[in-house]
Amino acid sequence: MSIPNPKRFKKSAVHSLDQLLLRWTFGAVTAGMLVYSLIEYIIERPPDTVDFITHHLFHVLAIAVLVWLALVFIIRRTVVKPASLIFTHLSKISAGRLDYLECDEISQEMSEVVTSINILISRLRRFSDPDAASRAMDRVRELRETFRQHGDDLGVDMVPTMKVLTSLEGELLDLIQIPCTSAAANKNR
Repeated sequence: MSIPNPKRFKKSAVHSLDQLLLRWTFGAVTAGMLVYSLIEYIIERPPDTVDFITHHLFHVLAIAVLVWLALVFIIRRTVVKPASLIFTHLSKISAGRLDYLECDEISQEMSEVVTSINILISRLRRFSDPDAASRAMDRVRELRETFRQHGDDLGVDMVPTMKVLTSLEGELLDLIQIPCTSAAANKNR
């Protein structure tokens, strides 16, 4: 399992979710306002352009600004704020803080993400003592050495026992490899 290198992502191309929200909603409201005004102009051509600007464009502009502000408020509250909380919490998890995530006023999708993160945390907490796996590997090595030294004295066929011991050692190495990889990645940051 390889850990992605964060340096390969360009910082200049990445914008915050809030910036994207402001740009895209403003663009959508502006495009809607312009299309509506153009259709209104084509359907009923005003005799005077100044009259069209004062009686139509100012009203549409005011409505567009209100719609844009409402969109920004609602999307920030229901998407950006919970997503930012989740991203911040995931950064804390990657740093080793295994606290459960609590998030109020969220959608069903955000609730599923929060539930999945909390399940992940509960699974990670099972391996709360990173030295336990290392100590277990030390005991496997001691056991292997004991079997090598006293195998003849035991008078049993050591091949099946050594196979089980090798299998156990491999599984412990797999278990140890995940925290060690994460620790090495955090040191390189």
